[in-house]
Amino acid sequence: MLLGRPYHHDPGLNHGIAEELQKLGYAVFSQSTLPLDEDLLDRLFGDEVRAGAIAHPLDISDVWKISFSPIFSVIEEIVERSGTPFFAFKDLDENRPAGSIKLRLETIDYSLRRYQERLAQRRRTEARIGRWVGEYERRLRARLEPDPSADAHRNG
Repeated sequence: MLLGRPYHHDPGLNHGIAEELQKLGYAVFSQSTLPLDEDLLDRLFGDEVRAGAIAHPLDISDVWKISFSPIFSVIEEIVERSGTPFFAFKDLDENRPAGSIKLRLETIDYSLRRYQERLAQRRRTEARIGRWVGEYERRLRARLEPDPSADAHRNG
């Protein structure tokens, strides 16, 4: 998700960052397009509401401890808690930012592709371990189950 103030949606101010990310194959949407559907909000944040961690699905008091703190640190804390990759554009050269933006976007793209590869490898490893554990459990259960022929021999 690309977060920014409403005026950052102006192509003259955002240096085409959203468009360049889309060209790289990333879906870009702004915070103004976040869903407000009660059912979806409940699926996403209902557990925290029921546990009393937050009063409402849109409540950010669990991460916004000091309301006068810079928004960047608040967003960074939220994203870090989720384990999601996070990138920020700060201090862009206002005169000729195209080169620095292009380099940053290429770096972000590279980092996200490596992150996706690590996630895929982790899923493969977890699946392989799951299969091993399942097979080991099957063999253990087979050893523990009584042999019906032994019972027949003892009773015969």
